[in-house]
Amino acid sequence: MRKSTIPAVLIGFIGLGGCAKVRYPDYYALKLPNPVSASRDSARIPASVAVREFRAPQYLRQGSIVYRPEAEQIAFYDYHRWAEDPRQSVTNTIVRPASRIS
Repeated sequence: MRKSTIPAVLIGFIGLGGCAKVRYPDYYALKLPNPVSASRDSARIPASVAVREFRAPQYLRQGSIVYRPEAEQIAFYDYHRWAEDPRQSVTNTIVRPASRIS
């Protein structure tokens, strides 16, 4: 009797394992607006501007997207992540218009 229950239990576990849903993370990228171009009539001033990389706390750079369910609470989405570092995306967007000026 004991030998017949072992295969039944194994088949039951295999059946339950097949019902498990595998979740893969979703990745998001910031879609930042294109810069507004200056009019051609405006005078150009030769100048240099230094742009420092945007900073963020460590918990915002871990990859998981952070949200606030309440004012004093911070939570993380389990299956939602940034495709690229948001700090780098914002920094590149700020620098991009300056590189187009000739």
